[in-house]
Parts: sequence; C-alpha cells; structure tokens
Amino acid sequence: KILQIPAARWLLPIDQSAWKSSSQLSSEWQVISERWTTGSIARSGCEYGHLVIAGASRGSNRFLALALLDSAGFVHDPFSEGPVRKALVTNLLSQPPVADFGLEWPERLLVGDMQSDDTTSTAGI
Repeated sequence: KILQIPAARWLLPIDQSAWKSSSQLSSEWQVISERWTTGSIARSGCEYGHLVIAGASRGSNRFLALALLDSAGFVHDPFSEGPVRKALVTNLLSQPPVADFGLEWPERLLVGDMQSDDTTSTAGI
C-alpha cells in the first residue's frame, strides 16, 4: 500500500508590498511577522495542532500558504475530508482567514487539465 498525502497547503497570490498582518488577519491569529516574508507569518492553535499562514514564492510571484501542522510536526491539508476538516471549517475556517482575497493567478502558472477534454485551467505550482 502507498501512503497518499494531500497537497498539504493552499496558496493565495498576493501583492507583498500591500501586506500587513495585523490589518489582514482576524484576532484568532497570532501574528509572527507583520510584513510578508517567506516562512511563518501567523498561526492559530486548534485541537489538532495549529494552522499556519506562511509566505511562499515562485519566481517574482508571492503567495500566502495555509497548512495544518499536527503535534508531531506533519503538514496536512486542512480541507481534506474527515473529522479534522469538519472541526476546522466549523470553527477557525468558517470565514476566510485573510481580509484580502488576493490577486489573479499568474498566467504562466496556469496549465490546462491534461487528464480530460476540459480546457479549464488549473494552478500549476
């Protein structure tokens, strides 16, 4: 059997120069960095460990990444099916964690779905 691990993080393209954690995040989040940076920006504890918002980059593009870190340090997708998702969506993630809904995905990171006849683009990061 193969252990399948979900994507483990969700990405939101942002304008890093406009990012200010205290004005973009709700009070449930403990701010680690006021400005965008690669690595941890904010965290919020939950019964399964803690949710982390971190900065990530690819080329000249900047992103916010959302992941769930369990008590052992494993990174999980907070939206994968199961009791963890149900608890998080009911509580911490019932509303988007950031006030700014981000930028459009960079064109160069959009790829067509090659597994179907559908020409809908998906994010390719």
